[in-house]
Amino acid sequence: MYTKLIAEYRKKPFEYILVDSVDGGASGHAMNIGYFIRDHNIKIVIDGFCLSSCANYILPAAKLVIMTEHGVVGWHGSMKRSAATAERRHKLDIFFPPEQLKELRDNENEYFEKIGVDAKICVCGLLLPDMQSGAKKLFYYTPEIMEQFGIQNIIYLEGKKQWLARMAKMENYYLAQPCTEEDLAN
Repeated sequence: MYTKLIAEYRKKPFEYILVDSVDGGASGHAMNIGYFIRDHNIKIVIDGFCLSSCANYILPAAKLVIMTEHGVVGWHGSMKRSAATAERRHKLDIFFPPEQLKELRDNENEYFEKIGVDAKICVCGLLLPDMQSGAKKLFYYTPEIMEQFGIQNIIYLEGKKQWLARMAKMENYYLAQPCTEEDLAN
């Protein structure tokens, strides 16, 4: 997808990317897309699902995000902390050799530093009991909390309160709160 994005941009530069159903993908590819979005000042329009790697890396990279009345954002972890349950963390450790996992985590830390967003946005929700038990699959934040993490300039076409009310009705989504490094260490 990244190479196709660059090829299309070279043919005819564009100002906006429409996100209408992105349920994740490889973190490295999503970070490359995020860098591209940031470097070219491309705005994104979320008119469907922006989940996992989309929420982690593409959404935070945009200088401007337009959230339509169909826009949904959901996090469920990152390379730093992939999941709250020991079983899921174990799967990540098995899937990636230790040196590759360290490199991925280092790349992720560098990415968030460069785009100016707190990387904890991807993992604070994992501390919620419903996330740890597996009762909920994804978490989201209020617009104000996203701003605290460094995601600025989201325009909610339906209004912030309406977007938040709609997110609260989503099945398997949980409203998360900010956390500290100390919280994550426990």
